Amino acid sequence: PTLRYDVKTCWQPLNSQRMLLWARRFGKAEAYMQALGRKHFEEAKSASHTWNVVDAAEEAGLDRGEAETFIKTKELEPQVWESYGKTIHEKGIHSIPYFV
Repeated sequence: PTLRYDVKTCWQPLNSQRMLLWARRFGKAEAYMQALGRKHFEEAKSASHTWNVVDAAEEAGLDRGEAETFIKTKELEPQVWESYGKTIHEKGIHSIPYFV
């Protein structure tokens, strides 16, 4: 498959990260990330768009209605922001990579 790097995304795809943590509760994190990665990099369906996040969750075997209900909440948002901050400090990240 051809990888697409021209897919628009936001700086922090918060909902896709929240859904990953939610999927992990059900043992579906790997399947979710495979589905989301394929959608983003092969199908040019941004991981920043909520409908693609929910589609990937359903494809991973999660209940679509429950995923839609979850994504409308703020649940797991603090954990995602904490993870972002922790990673930046632990890895000594001072800038965002830029590829030409």
